[in-house]
Amino acid sequence: MHSSHRRILAFDVRSRRAGFVLLESPHHLIDWGCLYCSNRDVSPARQLAKLLARTRPDRVVVVTPANQALARRRLRRMVDMVTKEAETSRVRVIVFSRRSVLRALDVKRRHAAAVLVTERFPVLKPRLPRPRRIQDSEHPSMCLFDAAAAGLAYFEKYARRRTAAATPPRAA
Repeated sequence: MHSSHRRILAFDVRSRRAGFVLLESPHHLIDWGCLYCSNRDVSPARQLAKLLARTRPDRVVVVTPANQALARRRLRRMVDMVTKEAETSRVRVIVFSRRSVLRALDVKRRHAAAVLVTERFPVLKPRLPRPRRIQDSEHPSMCLFDAAAAGLAYFEKYARRRTAAATPPRAA
């Protein structure tokens, strides 16, 4: 497979749901969705492991939760389960923090990243939640947009690195 057309499976794992996107390039969305579970079930991690086996990506991108959430055992276990399954399948795992995803996409807020995702992939526009107000809970589909933003951040970072390597140094 050509290095600029890697198949990327990006995950954003939350305590009761997980979002995923499968991308072949920054402009080619293959599959997406949100997986939900009950309080004591770790089925999203298992479902994501099955998805990993079915899609056979070249890279897995995982968004790490915020520091407060990472301390929760359940989230750590789900992220570790996805990472272990990917490594068992000999798929390289790339970990992004939410902050590094926003930085790579050059936006300051997660909703701005979600809008950028819908501009790139209009098929997701009907699932875009309205901007969150301080008193609102997070919309369940936001994990889908966070996963898509992580996939785009991977391609953005990879493209920058490749462009920088291909550009000869300037004469002073």
